[in-house]
Amino acid sequence: MAQRKEMAQRRPPVKRTVAIHPIMDSYVRETWSLLVKDEDGYDITYSAALNFMLLGAVSEALKERGWTNNTREQAWAFARDRETIEQLKLHEALPHFKRHIEEQESREGPGEGRST
Repeated sequence: MAQRKEMAQRRPPVKRTVAIHPIMDSYVRETWSLLVKDEDGYDITYSAALNFMLLGAVSEALKERGWTNNTREQAWAFARDRETIEQLKLHEALPHFKRHIEEQESREGPGEGRST
């Protein structure tokens, strides 16, 4: 555990754009609110609240008995929910498509490269 902590201190955070299911977003926001309102008043970001939750989930999974059966069933049910997964994949991909189109248009100029 100390080795992981040492590695985390030496490496900068990895910045990613991800799509989060609305239900998970509400949990992250609730966690964020609780941490900010705590008596110590943690000054954290949405990303830090998400990492806080992920740390808890990973820590639970690494315990000798791991996740409870209920938690495991919920996680696998989510993974098997093709409609939700496809929606999340689409929302994650859209900014990349938009950026690609904008880059393409800036290289070609307005109206160029398109047939009418």
